[in-house]
Amino acid sequence: TIHKLVYCTTFLRCHDFWLGKLQLRNVSKSSHPFVCMSHMPSVFEDLGWYVIDVEGDGHCGYYSLILGLENNNLFTFSVDFNKETMMHNSTSMTENRPWQEKILQFRHALHDRSQWLLTELYPRGKRNYNEVMWLVAGTCEDILVDGGEVEMEDGTTDIEFGLSDRFIVPHLSTEEYFNDSFSRKFWRISHESILGSICSFIAA
Repeated sequence: TIHKLVYCTTFLRCHDFWLGKLQLRNVSKSSHPFVCMSHMPSVFEDLGWYVIDVEGDGHCGYYSLILGLENNNLFTFSVDFNKETMMHNSTSMTENRPWQEKILQFRHALHDRSQWLLTELYPRGKRNYNEVMWLVAGTCEDILVDGGEVEMEDGTTDIEFGLSDRFIVPHLSTEEYFNDSFSRKFWRISHESILGSICSFIAA
């Protein structure tokens, strides 16, 4: 029992030191246009946590990570709005250019970091696919990590997206990233990418 109490004390100290920087009273559609303000109580709240839902527009994983960064007092990829600015700012991600640019900046930063990790720290030929991070990312061979052409059973070829390819869509405009068709047209980028982004983000 004593060792459990010591562990809990250490956990709480680390939790309170690193987390808790995101002030919920300051989170709104004006400050964070990707949050969903409709709230449903969850079992987590009984444990002292608060659940924030975000828009499912193909960028939901990035929104969640940014909120997590803010909770750690890291605002590199957040928009710094004062109250006066927020009053005149769009509460929709389809029209909020400052937040759009920050999300794309975040995507590109993760892409660049992922490229560095996969070429410098974990280059082809030196990867142990039994490590947990590869299993979480759903990769077990080089083609799934680096991407490239794969031959299908019917003899045709298809393009396999690598982990780094899932962060950005080359030549796509900012507006196209945030229109209603993005998550449908680029589902392999918007939905599958979050596992790769989380793994790269943690490893970074």
